Amino acid sequence: MILQSFQTTYQGFSVSQGPARSAVRRGSSNAKRQARPRKAAGKAPSPPAQERLRLVAQRLFSEYGFNGVSLRTITDEAQVNIAAVNYYYGSKQNLYAEVVKHHMTAVLEARLERLQALEDEFRRRGKPPSLRVVFESWLVPTLDLYYRPEGDGPAILGLAMQLDGVVGPEGLAKVLQPYADYLRRLYALLGACLPDMPPEMIIWRFECATAMIFYLLGQPDWQIRVAHDYCNIANRKLMHQRLMDSALTLFRTDG
Repeated sequence: MILQSFQTTYQGFSVSQGPARSAVRRGSSNAKRQARPRKAAGKAPSPPAQERLRLVAQRLFSEYGFNGVSLRTITDEAQVNIAAVNYYYGSKQNLYAEVVKHHMTAVLEARLERLQALEDEFRRRGKPPSLRVVFESWLVPTLDLYYRPEGDGPAILGLAMQLDGVVGPEGLAKVLQPYADYLRRLYALLGACLPDMPPEMIIWRFECATAMIFYLLGQPDWQIRVAHDYCNIANRKLMHQRLMDSALTLFRTDG
C-alpha cells in the first residue's frame, strides 16, 4: 500500500511532459564526411534483409552521421534495394529510430527487471531501498550498453543523443512511449526514498543527473578535455563510482 500511494502521487507524469527525454539528447546530425558504399567481403551466410539494414545503418550512421550517409549507400552495402527500406522501416528517419530502439529496448528491459526487484523488496520490508541502490538500477544497464563487448556502446549512445534532431518531437515521443510506465514507477520509488522532496524537484534532479551522464558517455573525448586521470573511462568500476557520486550530489537536500 505504501508503494501504491507513491505511484498514485506520480501517475500524472508522462513522457510528454519531458522527464523521459533524459534518455536521448539533441545533437548535431550533420557530418563533414560522406559515406561510400563498401564491397561485400566473403561469402558467409547473411542475416535477414531487415537485420542487415539495421546493422549496416548503425555502423554508417555512427561513423558519418545521419546526413553523412545516403539511403542508397546503406542499401547497397546491405545488398537490398530501396524498396526494402520502405517495406521494413518506412523511411530513413524510421530506420535511424529503429537502430536506437533496438538497443534502448534491451536497456529498458534490464532497468525494469531491476526496478521490479526493488519494488518487491519495498513491499516485503515496508522500507524503501537507499537512493544509491535505486539510481544504480537505472545506471547499471546504461553502463552495460556502454561497455558491451562489441565495443560500439559509445557510438550507440551517441546515436541516441541525436535522435530528436533526426526524427523530431513526434517521432521522439513514439520512441519514448514505452518508458512512461517505467518512469512513473521509478519516480515513485525515488519519492519513497526522498519523502521530504517535492515530486517536481525529484524529477528535475533526476533529469539533470541522467542528462549529465548521457552527455559524458556520448562525448568520446570528454576525458581528455576535462577528466584527465580523475576518471579513466576504460575502468568501468571507477566510472561507476564517479558517476554515482556526481549524480547523488544533485539529490542532496541541504540547500
